[in-house]
Amino acid sequence: MKRLLLLAAALAALACFANRPNLSSGEEIHTLSAALAAPAVPSKFPAAALPSSSAAPVRDPAPAPAPAPAPAPAPVVVTPIQQALAKLAQDAASYEATAGSLALATSAAAAAKSQVDALTLSASTAAAAVAADQAALAALMPGPSPPPGPGPVAPRVSLVVVGATWCAECNKMHADVDALKTAGMKISRLDTDADPTASATYRPVNLPTTVALYNGKEITRHEGGLSKAALADWMTRLQAYAAQYLLPPAPKAEP
Repeated sequence: MKRLLLLAAALAALACFANRPNLSSGEEIHTLSAALAAPAVPSKFPAAALPSSSAAPVRDPAPAPAPAPAPAPAPVVVTPIQQALAKLAQDAASYEATAGSLALATSAAAAAKSQVDALTLSASTAAAAVAADQAALAALMPGPSPPPGPGPVAPRVSLVVVGATWCAECNKMHADVDALKTAGMKISRLDTDADPTASATYRPVNLPTTVALYNGKEITRHEGGLSKAALADWMTRLQAYAAQYLLPPAPKAEP
């Protein structure tokens, strides 16, 4: 084994000196003798792993290079144009939201207007109905217009003046009521002191109270004093109202 190692060392020395022509013959012999006289150095490789004389020398593997550090991220640069575009995008989104809110508000306003129009129409209809009712009631109430004269009085409508002896306003109406009754008007007066049933029948709140009757049933009343002219005018309008709304229609004449 040692002989093989010495032989390999001698061959390596010869190859080395063959490549150096500047040395003299004595220097070459001295160097070769020194190489042959050097003790053999045990190899760290096993015999099977030793290279042959024709093979290249075996070297230790070079260490792997260290990984290069990761490049730092490039800084994000925002140009003024990009900033302006971002601001425009934000403004556009805000304007779009505002437009949506305005559209909702317009729709709500239109719905509210339609409701107001419907309520106005209902109020107008109700006002017309109330006006008609008031006109009908006004025909039943005494007014300040002068009477057209006693004239004929239909027997269906009558007036009852409810009063009392202690009522001064009632006593003022006695003479007017008697004069109209004498002229043919169907009117009478009752004294609650002399006839206690009058209060139970007509239930007056204030005295005097004039009650208008149609076929013995009350249709309206007036609280407070009335003059002779007012009583006559009221009776005339009550007769017209009864002829238009209360009397049955006249039968049609046969052909």
